[in-house]
Amino acid sequence: MRQRASTNSELRIVSANVRGFHTNVGELTHRFVRTNKSDLVFVTETLLDDNIPSTYARIQGYSTWIRKDRSTQGGGAALCHKTSLGLIVVDTPIPEHLELIIFKIRALNI
Repeated sequence: MRQRASTNSELRIVSANVRGFHTNVGELTHRFVRTNKSDLVFVTETLLDDNIPSTYARIQGYSTWIRKDRSTQGGGAALCHKTSLGLIVVDTPIPEHLELIIFKIRALNI
């Protein structure tokens, strides 16, 4: 069986509700991100706050986690991406109650 080669037009995305980043980051990283050679990784319900550095659980070959933490219990969103991907976080005012990360991709260098 032949596997189709990856092309520059493909973007592999993993999106997961992790229900606690500390508890599930290992399985997410090893079972899904690395196995599927994901380009972008989105997670929700991280349950992280500003006491946890963005370098926490960094995946080799990927950016640090770009996060929108919730200041109260629960929630939180984060993303990381392959360092070869031209991703830029858009600096725009976001209402405090929204767990939202806006970004654009300049070029696919996958």
